[in-house]
Amino acid sequence: MKFPRSLLILLVLCFVSVVATRADEPLVIHLWEKGAPGFESRRDEPEVVKNGSVTNVNNPSITVFPAPKDKANGCAVIIVPGGGHRQLGFIGEGVEPAKFMNDLGITAFVLKHRLAREPNSPYSLDIHPRQDIQRAMRPTHRQSQ
Repeated sequence: MKFPRSLLILLVLCFVSVVATRADEPLVIHLWEKGAPGFESRRDEPEVVKNGSVTNVNNPSITVFPAPKDKANGCAVIIVPGGGHRQLGFIGEGVEPAKFMNDLGITAFVLKHRLAREPNSPYSLDIHPRQDIQRAMRPTHRQSQ
């Protein structure tokens, strides 16, 4: 599926006012205000971070890595870290590529999506990760469900 560049730029513009955060603490934006549809009761379950990987993602989010003002060129990307849908390689396949993109003047949004192949996962590989990336791509996801 191909997404138009204008949609990515619009996504960046939607976050311009909220990106002003401490440089050492990236802004995290949850994709659904009340939690993922059908799994709202799991939104407060903590993620598990170990050796740069993340598991137990029940409240999908994007982490914003804005390009430095002196390099910003108006482009943006969404980075989806790999991990076989069992975990997310958040540092090596999310944060590090985001910083590389920042050096090129590109704002990066790193997605934490629900993991369908994690042991005892209630999520479907065909449904839930797709919902999360589609939600992340919306011009604004703060609208009502």
